[in-house]
Amino acid sequence: MAVSTKSWQIGATDAPLSPQVSGLPILGSALNLLRDPLAYFVGLYHQHGPIFRIKVINREITVLAGLEANQLLNTDGNSFLSSERLFGGFADELGTDTFLVAMDGPEHQHLRKLMRAGYSRQAVLPHIDAMLHIVDDYTATLQPGDQIPVLTTLQRLVTEQLGLIMAGRRPGDYFRDLQRFLNTILHVEVLRLWPRFMLKSPQYVRSKRRVAELAREVLRDHRAKIVTAGEPTDLVDDMLAGTDINGQPLAEDALIAAVVGPYLAGIDTVASSISFFLYTVLKHPDVLQAATAEADRLFSGDEISLNNIKDMPMLHGAAIETLRMYPVAPFTPRTAEQPFTFEGYRVDAGTEVFFAQTVTHYLPEFYPNPHLFDPMRGRGKPGTYAPYTLGAHLCLGAGIAEMQMLVMLARLLHNLDLSLPSPEYDVTIHATPLPNPGRRFRVRVDGIR
Repeated sequence: MAVSTKSWQIGATDAPLSPQVSGLPILGSALNLLRDPLAYFVGLYHQHGPIFRIKVINREITVLAGLEANQLLNTDGNSFLSSERLFGGFADELGTDTFLVAMDGPEHQHLRKLMRAGYSRQAVLPHIDAMLHIVDDYTATLQPGDQIPVLTTLQRLVTEQLGLIMAGRRPGDYFRDLQRFLNTILHVEVLRLWPRFMLKSPQYVRSKRRVAELAREVLRDHRAKIVTAGEPTDLVDDMLAGTDINGQPLAEDALIAAVVGPYLAGIDTVASSISFFLYTVLKHPDVLQAATAEADRLFSGDEISLNNIKDMPMLHGAAIETLRMYPVAPFTPRTAEQPFTFEGYRVDAGTEVFFAQTVTHYLPEFYPNPHLFDPMRGRGKPGTYAPYTLGAHLCLGAGIAEMQMLVMLARLLHNLDLSLPSPEYDVTIHATPLPNPGRRFRVRVDGIR
């Protein structure tokens, strides 16, 4: 009889609970999570091992980290870990139960398959010129000596691009409403750092209404257009042509949620990733020089293809290394629907669990000298590189996000000579709602190229 080598087992057990981490009265570990959750979890991993418990105000959370935790999340975890409890409130605010991040099981897989083409890197290619024009329109407003507020600027540019690529429409005047809508839901329903009465504030209620209004306008325009054979379709076209798991046309509330998705997808995630990407490239002069040369070569020809975007080894390597060192989704929240044991400790059904899947990014056995920025180091051993999480909920937009990172930064380097506030400048991580370099992070325009 074969002996299992897994570090986990599904089912009830009388094993002890994992070690309890000490924290502040009432707040527990809340302040640590708001500063730099990845660094905090790496430290706790070295102190307590691959499973431990933290308290965050009135919540107790079990944290799993390390390669075996990543393997669990990527395999058996798909069958007994739920997203609905943590993201169901987000779906409620969108007025639907058909919302990808809040779904599990066959329904989730069906919707994911329907959305896959719209979120793929190939979806970007017909819109490369328009993406570049969005960047060019912005950089044309700049002069030498200007200071660029990086995160704020990139949030706008990323959302403009994603709206165009996936829904055929830039957000325009709806951008602030999208931003307020997302920020409020994340703080109230997902992070649970704000009281629920914030969902009744006049500003939020107005933004919620306007976000739905934008989605209805996009649906109206797509229903009115005629798609000819061979013409590229976008996410909204695919959703309108698709069906639910029972073969019925998707309900209007599901369509509205699907349309809103692209506008929300990059406001915090992609924009923060590109902000860190810009920082890491400017921080290392040799990387900046090579990346700028690659960007200039990319735009020297008449046509940009997937192949010549990939043919930028320094920029591509720097993007991968940035996502390793500064992942904007450093952990994956789930709820255990069944009891299980991990590394000899039990996790009861109903437990809120954080899989700190990016702790492996900073373990020297996988990434030697992990605090060194090395754009040539690559993704490492399977299961150790997880900036987009793992398992059934692996980020559907990972490909499109990397394309945006490369195209956006390449165009900025091609158009502008940029520098950090000083050569000694070190980025500060702010972790709400997701890790970002803070709104005070600015870069200087040294010249227009």
